[in-house]
Amino acid sequence: MSENPIIGFQVDPAEIQYIGQDLQRPECILAEPDGTLWSADARGGVVRISPDGSQQIITQTFDKTFKVASDETSRFTEGTLPNGLAFAENGDIIISNFGTDVLEVMTRDGQTRLLYDAIDGKPIGKVNFVLRDSQNRIWLTISTRIKNWKKPLSKTAPPRRTCWPPAAPSLPGLPA
Repeated sequence: MSENPIIGFQVDPAEIQYIGQDLQRPECILAEPDGTLWSADARGGVVRISPDGSQQIITQTFDKTFKVASDETSRFTEGTLPNGLAFAENGDIIISNFGTDVLEVMTRDGQTRLLYDAIDGKPIGKVNFVLRDSQNRIWLTISTRIKNWKKPLSKTAPPRRTCWPPAAPSLPGLPA
């Protein structure tokens, strides 16, 4: 067995810097080998940050719900709110949408389609994080199945669940 490559890894605090401008709720970030970054953005999609620092927001529909919400509950329960991101094998972006309670996939030009909106016949709930592993399986966390996710912050709330959909969706690069 080879040695763990992160043993002895250190970050020089002098090398830490800010990147990205005017992002809205950049909850998750993906990085590509060429230095391109992809950040979830509350405006309804992702922001592509090029190695030269230029940015482009990519959305299916520009959604202002997060920015103009009248209260905190509406801000996090209405409209699209991309949260966790993962790359599909073909380079598309798998999105855990915390606002619409679905797992979706978006092409790099903004075309979006539903992957899952239910598990075991029940609404999927607050899809929080997604991961595609080395075997091309999709793993995700569900924070709660209650639409107003602030309600489960009580002592009687059920624990988070980690799910792997047994039947993979029809997605290029993912098993059928």
